[in-house]
Amino acid sequence: MGSLGLRTGSGTDKVVFGNEVDFVGDPVSGLETVKYSVFTNAPNNASTADRWYLTSPGTTGCDQANYCTLDEIQVALSDATILAAQINKGRDNAFSGAVDDFTINEDTFDFEPNGVTSN
Repeated sequence: MGSLGLRTGSGTDKVVFGNEVDFVGDPVSGLETVKYSVFTNAPNNASTADRWYLTSPGTTGCDQANYCTLDEIQVALSDATILAAQINKGRDNAFSGAVDDFTINEDTFDFEPNGVTSN
């Protein structure tokens, strides 16, 4: 079994892994399930909260100080489309961990040593 290892050395580092092909152009309003598994130890502060924010919140008000639900994002961005699906670890604290089973609606991406598989 495998997973996608994510590591940042400090709070000024960032890591991103994404898919800019399979979901591009799909409506944000069509998102029903977005989830992934996180493997880390307690000091890394991985969250299980169902909360969203946007790096460019615009008129939605959904930023890191004011999280939103997926429903609130979909209402605020009713005409928006997806550009990429990504796993991000932003600039706040050093991190060492992994993710797996990245799921969007019916599609699950399983990170393995020889590549990514999907159902």
